[in-house]
Amino acid sequence: MSNLKLGVLVVSAHDLIVPKDGQGAASAFVELHFDNQTFQTVTKERDASPVWDQSFYFNISDPKRLPNLTLEAHVYHLKEDSSKSFLGKVCVPARSLFVPYSLQHHPLQKKGILFNSRVKGELGLKVFVTDGDGHDLPMNSGMHDEIESQQPQPEPESKPESSKDDDLSSSSDYLLKETNPYLGGGQIVQGRLVPGDVSTYDLVETMHYLFVLIVKARLDFALNSEDVAGSLKTYLEIKVGNCNAITKHVERKQNPEWNEVFAFAKDNNLEPSVLDVVVKDDDQFFGSVHFDLKEFTTRDLNASDLLPMKTREGKDTSDTYCVAKYGHKWDVYDLHTVLTVLVFDNSRVGNHSNGNKDAKFGKVQIRISTLESGRVYTFSYPLISLRPLGVKKMGELHLAVRFSRTSLVNMMFLYSQPLLTGMQQDMLYDQAVLMVADTLGLEKEVVQYISSNAEESDVWSVRRSKANVFRLMSVFSGLVGVAQWFGEVRVWKNPLTTFLVHVLFVMIISSPQLILPTVFLYMFVTGIWNFQYRPRYPAHMDTKLSQADFVLPDELDEELHTLPTSTLHLPDDIAWMRYDRLRSIAGRFQNMMGDVATELERIQEILRWPDSHTSAVFATFCLVAAVVFYVTPFQVVVLVAGFYYMRHPKYRSKMPVPSALVNFFQRLPAKTDYML
Repeated sequence: MSNLKLGVLVVSAHDLIVPKDGQGAASAFVELHFDNQTFQTVTKERDASPVWDQSFYFNISDPKRLPNLTLEAHVYHLKEDSSKSFLGKVCVPARSLFVPYSLQHHPLQKKGILFNSRVKGELGLKVFVTDGDGHDLPMNSGMHDEIESQQPQPEPESKPESSKDDDLSSSSDYLLKETNPYLGGGQIVQGRLVPGDVSTYDLVETMHYLFVLIVKARLDFALNSEDVAGSLKTYLEIKVGNCNAITKHVERKQNPEWNEVFAFAKDNNLEPSVLDVVVKDDDQFFGSVHFDLKEFTTRDLNASDLLPMKTREGKDTSDTYCVAKYGHKWDVYDLHTVLTVLVFDNSRVGNHSNGNKDAKFGKVQIRISTLESGRVYTFSYPLISLRPLGVKKMGELHLAVRFSRTSLVNMMFLYSQPLLTGMQQDMLYDQAVLMVADTLGLEKEVVQYISSNAEESDVWSVRRSKANVFRLMSVFSGLVGVAQWFGEVRVWKNPLTTFLVHVLFVMIISSPQLILPTVFLYMFVTGIWNFQYRPRYPAHMDTKLSQADFVLPDELDEELHTLPTSTLHLPDDIAWMRYDRLRSIAGRFQNMMGDVATELERIQEILRWPDSHTSAVFATFCLVAAVVFYVTPFQVVVLVAGFYYMRHPKYRSKMPVPSALVNFFQRLPAKTDYML
């Protein structure tokens, strides 16, 4: 057994709710649950802000399971009859423990959607991992190294030189990591702000810098003999508010170059709105350029551990830039849309004529409808890319995302609006790509990649085909389980279960009007029960779902080939032509299989709360439908539905507009967004 332990210091709680027993403040105590282990603090009598300062240590039986475990702290009130009442709980996933031995105040949560709606207050905890020698280990890569050291190491195997870089990434590197950074106003803990010195906050740092890179200029003037002699020097003066900076003086010529970077600290008391750049020399004013600083976006967080993509002057380097499909605080016109952030290496820096395309580090996709309103999502997203030698982590991108709404009714109304058809999207796609590329000054390939409509999407891929097959198997696993259970009923494996099934069958035959109310009521209860298991983290690229962990080199080589094939080494070009045609046709079937899996996943996930808005609406619809079908005879429902379906054409819309239910269903999330 591992000698690692999870240490928890229960510090204090404050602003606890007053119980209804009429005895004043609560007599609070805390129960800690982790990996089937339980500890309890002492009870603080009648104290709304109790202080415990008690430490507890949980055994970590399997360190590899630690990132998937959750520490739960339940706060109770001890009544006079020795019973207890629930005051709130805190759930701390082990993967979010990035600040070792740091006091964090967690807001208390409800026990469930149907339990104890009166919860308030916060619980202060210090959580850390320690080894057998009493040394605290931070929850970062260093701790993971320590965890790996606790496991038996296999015998080393000789590996080819080409796979050395692939060993730098492991499956744990592909997971999301909650960072809980300190943003303006306090620290973000589990998506909520723990206030600091100020009461308001935004997704920005408390101190910003304006970076200005002066590259070169192009001047229009006539050279004379004195200029050629080099007696006059050209320079630039940069002004931001009351701050001035001057570049180095260079020899006067028509294309002077500086390549200097200036950083201006943002003063909260003085808000400069204009950046002025003035070009001068010793005796002449050439002109000035003015920039409105309000048009510049702020870089909130950063990317880290990016792999080098090129070599310049004997050093590995990357000229990275980031492209986002949404901007800073942009309006969301449809929750079905996806926030896409990509990181590229700029191939045009340092060599303007190489003609290479910008290399991709990876991308992050976040569907807006899966975000909880008002919560701040602060995560480190791994940048995952498929390479000829396999899947590789290219770095990490730190993001802070918050979705807010002004009207719940208007937001829910968006789900009933029609989407663009496939033909409409194809008609507008090329124009949109060219317009965006021209407006933002990007390459066409970059815009195509961010739009998730790359040319290779219709090319045959064994990996993606396997992934779609496993998606179908996952969707149908529930039906297979029901069929296996019913087979056990038929063979009387459990006589009591078989007897109850016979009784239920007789009841359904005797009262068929109970079928639909029972089904909808069961779905409603299932949806409410699954609310407590709803996703707490935004979904991300899943290498296991994408079958990227088990792909063979030959399959990757086939997938990464361009269409038509760029390497025609076989003498018979007709064979290659037929091969490309086969790949194209197989790619279409592959996409059809993926579309079927997408539709079935939407049905499967509707009661699992990936999109809290649609799940809440569907659960409410199930409850209403259960009541309606209960009070309405089943024969009447079938008769009305049949007459409505066969109604006269004059009672139909002249334009074939999809119904609100179809539009609602098409906006349900699926796992397509998280596949490589």
